[in-house]
Formats: sequence, C-alpha cells, structure tokens
Amino acid sequence: MMKEQVVRRFAEIFGQDPELLVYAPGRANLIGEYTDYNEGWVFPRALSMGTYLAVRCRNDTILRTVSPRFDAEDQVDLRDLQFQERLRWTRFVRGVAALLIERGCDLVGADILVDSELPVSSGLSSSAALELGIAIALTTLADHALDCVALARLGQQVENEIMGMQSGLMDQLAIACGVAGHALLIDCRTVTINPIRVPSTVRVLVLDSAVSRTLVGVPSTISDGKNVRRPCKHYKPFGHHYKHYAMSLPICSILVQHT
Repeated sequence: MMKEQVVRRFAEIFGQDPELLVYAPGRANLIGEYTDYNEGWVFPRALSMGTYLAVRCRNDTILRTVSPRFDAEDQVDLRDLQFQERLRWTRFVRGVAALLIERGCDLVGADILVDSELPVSSGLSSSAALELGIAIALTTLADHALDCVALARLGQQVENEIMGMQSGLMDQLAIACGVAGHALLIDCRTVTINPIRVPSTVRVLVLDSAVSRTLVGVPSTISDGKNVRRPCKHYKPFGHHYKHYAMSLPICSILVQHT
C-alpha cells in the first residue's frame, strides 16, 4: 500500500523514520460544476484515494521536499522563499509555506516526502490535496492549528495568488472538511457545509480517461482555470447569485432542448 511505501521511502532517503504521516484525499464532485465560481451550491465528496506525506522536523529553517512521482527534490530556506522558475509542484509547497508565514505561523524546517495515488490533471483535485497536505504538515510541526475552512481558504489563496489560477473554494473545502461516508452540500456564498450521508448501497465510479483536463477544442474561457471566473462573473445577471433564481421544470425542459 502507498502508506507503507511512503514511510519506507522516507527512511531510505532521509535516514530516519518520519514523525508524522499526513493523508489528504482527492475529491469527486457529484453536482454543481463551476457553480462555486458563482457562489452557488456544490455537492462533492472525498475519495478513498489521495496524497500521502511523510514528515519529520529539522533543527534548522530548511524545507526539503522530495517527490518520487516526479523524481524531483526541492530545498529552500524558509527565510528566503523564492518562486521564480520553479517546477509547478514545488511552487505549491513554497506557496503554502509563504502564506502561513504571512499569517504569523512560526514555521520550522522539515523533511517531507510526498506521493500520490491521484492522476495529475484529471479533475480529482491532486493540487488541492497537495496544498492541504503541506499545510497540515507544517502547521502541525509548528503547533499552529487552523480549522478546516481556514485550511481551505489558504489552499485557494495559493492557487489564486501564487499559481495564478482563479479557482473557487470547492476542492479545498471538500478535502479539508470531508466526512467519511458523506458528501458535502456546500453553499459557496455563505461557506455553509452540510454533510449528507451517502447510503452504503451507493457506489460512485470514477474513470480516468487519461485525457488532460485542459481539452483540445474547449474554449479557453472554460478549459483554462485562469479565465473561467471572468466570464462567469461577467454574465451573472445583475450581480446576484444564480441559485437565487427560480425556474419551473417546463421552462428548464425547453432550455435543455434548445441547448
């Protein structure tokens, strides 16, 4: 299993056993695509596969992160975090650290090994899982607790400000606030989270098409996370939220037939 592999690989690379093991699941959204951009309702649930991080505290201010998946390593001093010309996954790691420091978190150096079962660019929130896994690891070592919503907002800020992706809050909320055996009914305007039990007889099948989420032929305003919030905001009538508009089922049927 990946958990055991991560622990064993950490010991091989760093010469010691990890002090902490963090797991951040991926997520699948059942209802409500792109509606988080419009502060609407979404209905995601956490997956049984995700990202594992083996972590150990250091006695200096160095943050060293190893990714067997990408066969890569990143090392940086927490006192001098830089983002230019870095591999994409390392910018997530450094971004989380930078924003935690900005929030007044007194971070300590750490050795981290991160690996994941989630396919990259598959729409299962591998990036959000990495963000939250790193955030939980660093705040735990620093004894600086954040609640699940604060963790989710931190992850979203990393994507918005560090990565330049104007994403919503759904992915991070689904991962940080997920409840076993439940999907989350989330009001993205008020950030109200209502866990809904999923019957044990229900199975959700997620298939990896091996096609990147950025699809050829899809308009850039939809496929590119950097742009998708702009048209949503532009076309939102009168500045209100879509969920506040009532519509009869016959009208919905007519609209569907002519779409």
